[in-house]
Amino acid sequence: MIPFLRYRQDSESQDAPEALIEDEEAVRCAFCGNTVTSKKENLSIRGTAEHVFTNPFGYVYRIGCYRRAPGCGTIGSYTSEHSWFPGYLWCYALCAACKAHLGWHYISEEGGFFGLILENLV
Repeated sequence: MIPFLRYRQDSESQDAPEALIEDEEAVRCAFCGNTVTSKKENLSIRGTAEHVFTNPFGYVYRIGCYRRAPGCGTIGSYTSEHSWFPGYLWCYALCAACKAHLGWHYISEEGGFFGLILENLV
């Protein structure tokens, strides 16, 4: 199990996500309805904004990539272990409201993005 150090919310997340995102563009947490990001934040990584990956335990995830996710916070230490995106470190991304696991935050020298589990979003 990866040690959870502390929950961090991006400085951009300090703005109320509800005020930043119009309803028709909102991407919400499937567990609590919190606005997490916007369809406008979709980002193509390695040629597509959606990916399917299997973790070392055999769990399959369909993720969408987003530039920003003001309704997410991150938790844990960044690591390169088992990264689905070579050259990127990752840590967990949780809903800022209910703390449900929504995906991962990836960082590299070029910048960062969120890989969010599409099943956990509406």
